[in-house]
Amino acid sequence: MLTLRTKLALAVLHDIQYKDYQLSTSLNPSPSEITYLLQKLSKGRLIALIENRPDNLSDNRPESYRLACAYHQINLLSILEALGEGVYFNRPSDEKFYS
Repeated sequence: MLTLRTKLALAVLHDIQYKDYQLSTSLNPSPSEITYLLQKLSKGRLIALIENRPDNLSDNRPESYRLACAYHQINLLSILEALGEGVYFNRPSDEKFYS
């Protein structure tokens, strides 16, 4: 199972690729969470700041970034590594599984 942070990161990457910033905002993230994700994805070399962007775009908005590589080259493992996250498995107890 993916964490909410990982799901939000996937939405942010999608929004940056398609320049449609509705998917990530529909998840109602806090501004600090978006800033954290953008910093992590940037350090993981998945996104980069747009050069010559307008002065009114700050570094803590997805609109200020572009993908650092082709969208189809980004995989779940690279996202998880950039975020320092993992995959968490939900295994039902044997009692629930066999009832």
